[in-house]
Formats: sequence, structure tokens, C-alpha cells
Amino acid sequence: MRAKRIFEDFLLFALIILNVLDFVEVLSEDLDFVKKMISWTMMIYLLYHLGFTKILLGYKDKPMDIGLVFAYTLFIIKDLFFYISTASEFHIFEGLTRFLMIHEPFLSYWSFNIAAILIFMISIRIAFNKKIQEKSLLGAIRTYDYQKIIRFVMVFLALSFIAYFIFMMVFQWFTIVIDAPLVMIAIVYYFFASRRFHGVDDVLHKIANFGENILEKFIELFHRKETLPLAFASLLILHLLSDFFVFVVPSIIAIKDSLYHNVLQGSSNEPLISMFLKDMKGLDIFSIINLSTIYLSNIILIISIFLIPLIIIKDLYTKSRIRFSNIFDSILLSSFAIYFLFPIYKFVSIKNIATGISGVNILTLPIKKGFLFDYSIYIFLAIFLSIYALSKLFKKIDITTITLTFMLIPLFNYINKYFDSTVYYYSNYIKTILHIDLIFIVMFLFIFLFWIVMFYWPSIILLTYEIFRLNHIHLLPDKIDKDKMHKLATIIIGLIILYLMTYYLSSALYILEVPHIEFIYVLVIAIFVLMMPKINESFEKIDYGFNKKNILFFPLTMILGSLLSFGPIYFREILRFETNSVFTLTIFLIFVAFNEEIIYRHYLLDFLEKIYSFKSALIIQAIIFACMHFPYMNIRNFFSLAIFGVIVGLIRKKRGLFNSMIAHFVTNFILYYYFLFILRV
Repeated sequence: MRAKRIFEDFLLFALIILNVLDFVEVLSEDLDFVKKMISWTMMIYLLYHLGFTKILLGYKDKPMDIGLVFAYTLFIIKDLFFYISTASEFHIFEGLTRFLMIHEPFLSYWSFNIAAILIFMISIRIAFNKKIQEKSLLGAIRTYDYQKIIRFVMVFLALSFIAYFIFMMVFQWFTIVIDAPLVMIAIVYYFFASRRFHGVDDVLHKIANFGENILEKFIELFHRKETLPLAFASLLILHLLSDFFVFVVPSIIAIKDSLYHNVLQGSSNEPLISMFLKDMKGLDIFSIINLSTIYLSNIILIISIFLIPLIIIKDLYTKSRIRFSNIFDSILLSSFAIYFLFPIYKFVSIKNIATGISGVNILTLPIKKGFLFDYSIYIFLAIFLSIYALSKLFKKIDITTITLTFMLIPLFNYINKYFDSTVYYYSNYIKTILHIDLIFIVMFLFIFLFWIVMFYWPSIILLTYEIFRLNHIHLLPDKIDKDKMHKLATIIIGLIILYLMTYYLSSALYILEVPHIEFIYVLVIAIFVLMMPKINESFEKIDYGFNKKNILFFPLTMILGSLLSFGPIYFREILRFETNSVFTLTIFLIFVAFNEEIIYRHYLLDFLEKIYSFKSALIIQAIIFACMHFPYMNIRNFFSLAIFGVIVGLIRKKRGLFNSMIAHFVTNFILYYYFLFILRV
């Protein structure tokens, strides 16, 4: 045991020294290679020690953990090749790295296939032979209530999710991206902030346990259904933390992670410190103060976007309301205003498959000096003093709530661009290897693409909802039923998931180069919405409203649909379907009207009517209907869509679902016909 302890201490000490050298950028490629191998080995051991079966089943199963860790390790062989390919030059390990790169196709192919087969076999083993406890990931989603075949599919998807978002991503974040910064933070904390250690040996193990403690708390979130949203939000925040060290820190100071910046040379940025020193040359003292205000405000805001979620998740985990000091709130809101007026940061989606990476690059921009430049310090101080005075004079005003709302705006923008980049990368990568005999690789890449589509937007929305539930819900009037608000949030999240599943289906069909993609996915949605009452009894049976009175209203419905089309025509709605055939357009729009009316004016409106009054339900469904069109619209036609949702909702209530479908179809048909066949745009 003592020999093992000495060996562990030696590895820890070596790893810390190498990370410190890496952080100050004096580490050679050979020593960096040694550091990566030590980091990877220790991370693999740590993940095995924590146990994936504990997440999945609620208890440890060592043989299965060994199999899972081995399979997941084979998945990340590609990261080793990516690291070697981006390194500048090896000396001691030149022969080894050359050998690995020569045999890279063979090693990548077999490692991925063996990993896929192992995951497949372990899924069968768990689904058919293993007991699942309630306090586990599979227990939280009640996997044990399903038949064994369905249970196998759910286990397989769960193992794939863990492979991508826990093992592969966490492994990459902690051993490739933020290993050096994390160790430096741990060193500073334990040497300068903690006084409870005794000797170097204790310090080493406290630093080693720094990441383990985080992961253990993180794993606990997967064991209960009510904490699953926090688990997904925690993964998202861990992702933001990694991007902070990869892109934000280098944008401020001249320390860059070569692994990523070497492949992004075409879009590399000049650090803000260098830009500031150049911009201040020849300026008077007052202009330098204004310039400093702009730079500091941008830096404060960009750091807050990525690091404030850490504070939020801590408060959410302890179920305590999120509170900032009045000064902090005032600084953040003032910085947001200056950033809006003088942005020197820009989020750009990485869409170059040749780089081998996806994500968001954070570019630095030169300041556009307008007439407000000379007043930037006054603007900052005016907003700061106004907010601070407001928070002091009116204690009931929740300034932190306002601050969090403004912080979420750029965060949503960042997540949207990351989502767009990652889906683009995987879609095109799958297309490039689809015609090669790589069955298991393509299958798993499709599964990874599925989880990418289903993870990012629900996670940021769940995070927003958790913030609202904990920090904002007390602001609602007492007469509003909080339980009804929770049910409404559940409906909205369900609709977003349905939209994302549709998005994934259309992406998959695009990758497979299936003709007439639009028809296939609207047909699949139609089958799904028709089957929903049979899948779950909570969904009402569809009543189309066929009776004599409603049928006689049919001509008026067509006239009303024609009138409704002028709104989208006036606001020039962005079209998402193009064809040269009127017949094709007609069939497609029939499916669109059928699907959307059943989803929004049958399931959603009827469900909301059970919670709220009909007027409230009508307005809420119309707003949700408009919001769900956000990828294809702008602010100008939002109100047009909302009004449309109200009118067809009234038609559905008074004259049946069939008439609302007709009005919806006629509106869309005139709109598309006008743009495609008259204006031809």
C-alpha cells in the first residue's frame, strides 16, 4: 500500500509540475505528450473509480464498469490523433507519433467498431439481466416499467449519451482543454485560500480530489427524476467553463491553447490587452478613461456570461434564491449597456470541417468610435448610479432577476451558434463517410447527432426554467396558480422536444440524401400526432368537428383564410419550402395545416383550457405557436403569427378542428403561391 501511495504521489506531483509549466507555456511537445498520457490515464482511472454503473443502475458492477470504461476509452482514440496532428514537433516520441499517424485509419476504424460492439453487448446485458434501482438514471426514467426490447433501446441510448456527454466530453474538457488552468486554480485555492492542510502530501491529494469531488456531486444529480434538469444544466455549464478557458481567456491575454488555436489560425484574434495598448496611443487622458470603460465593460460581460452560470448552478443545487449584491448587479447591467453600444466581442460558429472541431469562436473586434464614444464613462456611471439607487430606494424590486434576464440573452445566442456549428459538423462529417463501409461508426455518429440536437436547447431552457422557478416565481401575483405555471412549462418543453425530434429527422433524411425530405418528415409527424391518443390516454381523442353546421361554414372559412394571408405577405415571411409544382405545394401544405392544427389547436389548446380560462388558453397557445416558428421568422411577423393563432383558435372552438385546418391551409397556400409563383422569390 505504501509503494502504491508513493507511486500515486509521484504521478500527482509530476502532473502538477507539468501543468504549471504548460500554463506558463514553457512545456516542450514531448513533455506535453507525457503530461497528456498521465492526465488521460488518471482520468480513466477516476471515471472507473466513480463507476458508470452507479449512474445507470444505482450500484457498482466492477466487471461492467471495466467493459464500459474500455469501450469509452476506445471512442476517444480519435482525440489522441487530433492532439498529435496539431502538435508542432516531437523529438523523443517522434517515432511513436509517426507510427500512430501512419496507422491512424486502421486504429480509428477498429477502435470505434470494437467500442460500438461492446456498448451493444453491455446494453443487452443490462436490459435483460440487470436489476435497476429507483435511485439511478435508468430508474429515474422508469426503464424497468417497459418491455425488454424497449428497455434495451433506452439503455443503449443512455449508454450513448454517457459516452458522448459524460465520458468523451468530460474527458476532453479535463484532460485536453482545461487541465492546466484547473490545476492552477486548485493550487491557488489550497495554498492561499485553505488553511487546513498539513504538508505537501496532503496538498497533492486535495488538488487531486478537486475534480473528483465535482464529479461525485455531479453524478448524484442523475439519480433522481427531480434533479435530472440540474444534471443536464450542469453538463451545459461544464461546457461553458471549458469554452471560457479555450476562447475567453486567450481573447483577453496572450496565453493560447495551441490544440485549438493552431487549427483556427485563419480566425485567430488579437488579445484585448494588445488592442487596448494600440488604441490608447495618442489619446488624451479623458479618451483613455472612455476607452478603458469600454474594454473593462466588455471583459466583465464576457466573463460573466460564462462564469455566472457556475454561481447559478450552486444556488440551484442548494435550492437557495440567487442573489447578487447591489453593486455587482449595477456593474453587470452597466457593462451590458456598454457592450450593446460598443461590442468588441463577436460569437462566430465554426463551420470548417477541415479543422476537425466544431463550436463557437469568440472573435475580438476593433471599437467603432461613434459620437457616443466620448460619453461612454458618463453612460456607464449614469446607469450604474441609477440601478444602485433604485435597488436601495425600492427594496421590493428584484435587481438580480433583471440582471439574470439580461445575462441569458447573450448566453442563448452563444448556445444557438454552438448548436448550429455542431449539427453542421456532424451532418457533413456523416455525409463524407456514409458511402464507406463504416456501419457501426455511422450508426453511432447518428446517435451522437441525435443527442446533440436533443441536448443543447432543452438544457438551456431547463436552466432558464429552474432559475425562474427558484428566483422569479415569487414575483408572480398571488392569484396565479404556480402549479398551473409548472404544467405550462412542461407543455412548452414538450413542444420544443417535438420540434427538435422533427429537426433531427429532417437532418437525418438530408444526410441520407433522401428525396422529398419535406414530405417524409411531415408524414411522420402526422402519423405520430394521430397515434398519440393510443400511446397515452392523457391525450384527448381527435374530434374534427364534422357536422352540418360546421360544414356550411366552410366557404366563410376559405374567405377568412384568404384575408389572414395578407399579414404574412405584408411582413414577407421567410419561406421554408420551395417547389415548382402547385400540386406538390398543395400536398405539403395540407400536411402542415393538419399537423399544426392538431398539435396547437387540439392537444395544446384543449390542455390549456383545462388549466386556464378559454381566453387565457387561446392567447397562450397563440404566443407559443408564434414562438415555435422562430427559426423561420423575425420580430416583425411575430405578432402576425400570434394573431393568426388567436383567430384559428377561435375557429377551432366555434366551428371545429376541420375548419381551422382549412383556414390554416388557405392562408399558407396563398402565401407560398404568391412568393413562389407570382414574385418568384
